[in-house]
Amino acid sequence: MRIANTLIREMAIHGDAEEISYYNFLEKHEKSDVVKHNKEKHHEINVLVYDADTTTAGPDFDQKLAKAFNAFDTHAKKEEETILPEMFQKMQPEENDAEARVFLKAPQSGGMMQKVASAQAATHDAIVNKLRGADFVSLKVVL
Repeated sequence: MRIANTLIREMAIHGDAEEISYYNFLEKHEKSDVVKHNKEKHHEINVLVYDADTTTAGPDFDQKLAKAFNAFDTHAKKEEETILPEMFQKMQPEENDAEARVFLKAPQSGGMMQKVASAQAATHDAIVNKLRGADFVSLKVVL
């Protein structure tokens, strides 16, 4: 379950980072139609991830996790194969590097309201994970 728990957590963090950084970047480059579509897709993925996260281990869990991951992976591949290459053509390498760093820091840089919400959510998640006995794979991110 450690890997499954970690996958669920990382899909949620990735989605939050896109909402905070990547979509703002696309808006700056006049891609509001893409942002609207992707936010709808993110909502669908968030529902699937939440469904997997709130299901206990068993056949239903495996099926729900697979469905959430497949939706996430399909969405990510579409962005990486269509939207990002188009954006890279318009960017200098320095701008690309700067945007990548903003994305990686996004979950920690959403401003005061995001920090307050994160603190509340982190406390809630810690309690729920402790009660469930949830365990995670240790990850190290280098910025």
